This record gives sequence, structure tokens and C-alpha cells, in this order.
Amino acid sequence: MITHIGIVAGEILNLLEEFDRSFRVDEIEFFIGEPYEVILMSVGWLTRQGLIHLREDDIDEFIVSLVPEREKNRLPINHSRRRFDVPS
Repeated sequence: MITHIGIVAGEILNLLEEFDRSFRVDEIEFFIGEPYEVILMSVGWLTRQGLIHLREDDIDEFIVSLVPEREKNRLPINHSRRRFDVPS
């Protein structure tokens, strides 16, 4: 499943670069042809990596756009895993 999410993430990046505009998540679902949940997981991954912006519009739709090249180096990327204390 993780490999599939990575492949879909690559397809999303290609789509955004090819058309050079923002897309709603449902538009990405239409163009790529993957289930909505897989699109959301891929978008979340790309957002965490600092490669795309994700925002919500006035009608509760998620809008996805590429991070401009000049901003990519300024975004903090945290690759550390959160650790939870397990009560004994």
C-alpha cells in the first residue's frame, strides 16, 4: 500500500507540473483515476514533504498546488517519528 501511495504521489506531482495550476482533490481523483482515500493519503504525504501546498476553499474543498521552487528550501521538513510513552 505504501508503494502505491508513493506512485500516486508521483502522478499528482506530474499532473501539477504539467498543467501548472491548482487542482481540487476531486479533480485529481478524476484525472488520475485512483480512489479518493488514496489521493488524500498521497496529498498528505506530499504536503508533509513540503512539495505541495494544501488549503481549504470557501465550500470546504481541498485545493492542491505546487510549492514554488524558491520556497522549497525554506520549508522545514521533519522526518523524525513521534514517540509515545506507553503507560505501564
